[in-house]
Amino acid sequence: MSTPQEKKPLRPTKPKSDKPQKSSLEYTGMAMQMLVPILIGFVGGMKLDNYLQNKIPVLTLVLGLGGVATGIYLAIKDFLKK
Repeated sequence: MSTPQEKKPLRPTKPKSDKPQKSSLEYTGMAMQMLVPILIGFVGGMKLDNYLQNKIPVLTLVLGLGGVATGIYLAIKDFLKK
């Protein structure tokens, strides 16, 4: 009688790499790092403009642009570190 043979894969299987998931998480973190200061700047500016009853939303523009600049700075700093 013959013994049952084990089925071997045609090609050796490689362990799956975590690189695609890791890079997507890095970009998601970078996007959040940019989004948070921008939102804080614009929302804070709108609340201050409403509180001070400004007719022209000066603080919204100034704090919003400051949030954009901060977000870009943090993203570039994080990108250059890696």
